[in-house]
Amino acid sequence: HVYRKRLQESESKYRSLFDSGPDPIHVVDQYNYRILDANPRAEETYQYSKEEMIGKSFLDLGPEHNREIIERFENDPDINGLEHYPKRLQYKKDGTPFFVNIRISPISYEGTQAVIIASTDITDMIEKDAQLIQASKMKSLGEMSAGMAHELNHFYLCSSC
Repeated sequence: HVYRKRLQESESKYRSLFDSGPDPIHVVDQYNYRILDANPRAEETYQYSKEEMIGKSFLDLGPEHNREIIERFENDPDINGLEHYPKRLQYKKDGTPFFVNIRISPISYEGTQAVIIASTDITDMIEKDAQLIQASKMKSLGEMSAGMAHELNHFYLCSSC
């Protein structure tokens, strides 16, 4: 009786953390890549309903990178810790691409070997970095142009001396 009550409390705490997390979280079968569970933030971010996601292949959300991430756990079942994969391309339901940092960890889920995958959308950060790089290039180009104009002006002034 006490054991069952503690188990229910633990499951309730897990469900609360899972559902209220600020980042999208997927629970994915480690061997067939099917999504077993997804939190509300995953629904929001990826634009699929939970019903649409359950049973869908996680590979469909990021075909370029997701297989490599999960295969890491499939090929080395002794991994116990958290693995981190930065700047991975993912796709929303409508095909819109976005970038995420992914954290993945093995988990046993309802008797199935699975991985829990948490994604942090970093698209805005990447876009801001690109804007800063572009602004820096424009500044350098402006400085270089001003220097060349000064040299040319000096050259023409001195050639008439």
